[in-house]
Order: sequence, then C-alpha cells, then structure tokens
Amino acid sequence: MNANESMIRLLLTETPLPAEQAAQRCGVDTDSVIRWITRGKDMGQGRVKLEGYHAGRSWMTTAEALARFLSASPRLPGHVPRPARRRTGCLKRVIERMKATA
Repeated sequence: MNANESMIRLLLTETPLPAEQAAQRCGVDTDSVIRWITRGKDMGQGRVKLEGYHAGRSWMTTAEALARFLSASPRLPGHVPRPARRRTGCLKRVIERMKATA
C-alpha cells in the first residue's frame, strides 16, 4: 500500500467535511481550501497540504484533517495577512467551532 492509499483509508475513517464547510469554519473561500488540498500552503517551515480527496464533483476533507492542517501553523492559514491580534482570535474561534461540532 502506498502513502496515498494509506491517507485515503485514514480519511475514510474520519468525519467527512465538504470543502465548502471547511471554508466556512476557517473564514476563507472554498477555492482556498481546494488550493490547500491540491497545492498546499506555505507555513514558513515548508509547504503543508490539507489532506483531502475529490469525490464526484465535490472536494472533501475531514474535520480531523482540517485540525491537523491548522495545527501545523501558529496562525490561521489564509491568503490575506492579518494583524497578529486578529489571527490569534480567529484561530481560537475556529478551534472552538470545531470542538462544538465534534
């Protein structure tokens, strides 16, 4: 079994999350989430990809994969730079929302 097959098997055991919902949780647009899945995001210490897959016409990830992706950075990933004060607040709100929906 290769690494890609292992990732898909792991994702299929986790809580499914459409890219649209992941985007809402992070306060970004759906295209950003799809870009994180397909190309990754530069987190300062290298590029990190959001684990996900294409299912029919939809891009999917999982709540757990999103949590792993967000924990790879001390700030909320996004394409618009924000002051440190707001980033910390945004990340806290995202984590609180994720805990509430778990």
